[in-house]
Amino acid sequence: MFDADTNEELVGQDAKTRITIIDDDKPGQICFEDSGTTKAIATEEFAEIVVIRKHGSDGLVTVKYETMDMGKTHHYATPGVDYKSVSDELKFEHGETKKIIYVPIIQHEDPNEMRDETFAV
Repeated sequence: MFDADTNEELVGQDAKTRITIIDDDKPGQICFEDSGTTKAIATEEFAEIVVIRKHGSDGLVTVKYETMDMGKTHHYATPGVDYKSVSDELKFEHGETKKIIYVPIIQHEDPNEMRDETFAV
């Protein structure tokens, strides 16, 4: 790499970068960006779940999704009480690699009702 101002060669690790050429001739794999647990703030209007397409982005790919109740104990969110159930289809156009699912969070008037609760997509 050369410094354009001094026309001198730059040396050291900061003067280099690694480039990966991605094979985009495959449709790719659909997965959640956060493969563990996505966190949503109870006072926010929506939970945002990021879905990515990796290892290729050739052609149109669609994937259906829906929210799911995980149980009936106080550790699990209840559809219609804590969040609004959603189901739809994400459509990744050729070259698209990221989409966001928005799940409406139902606000509670009483702060004592708020606790960590879980649901699935």
